[in-house]
Amino acid sequence: MAKHEREREKAEKVLDEAAKELNGLRVEREFVIHPRPSERIATEAENFDITIIGASEKTFLYNFLMGLFPEKVVRKTSKTVAMTRKWVRLI
Repeated sequence: MAKHEREREKAEKVLDEAAKELNGLRVEREFVIHPRPSERIATEAENFDITIIGASEKTFLYNFLMGLFPEKVVRKTSKTVAMTRKWVRLI
């Protein structure tokens, strides 16, 4: 199994659990491999009231040199973007 397939399965499990916690709120998700994911997420964020993304798992040095992924998304959209460091109960 390829790395991106394992990551997708892991993400699906996390999102399934999160959707259950949201007690009937509409949750949409889409898995896409994109050369510039922050741009794609920012574009999609324009269609929603809020976008919630997880914190980057990259090292401090990588983030320092390349920039924080969530920050890139925030800078490219006018909509609300929330970042969570780890799984938290939303409601």
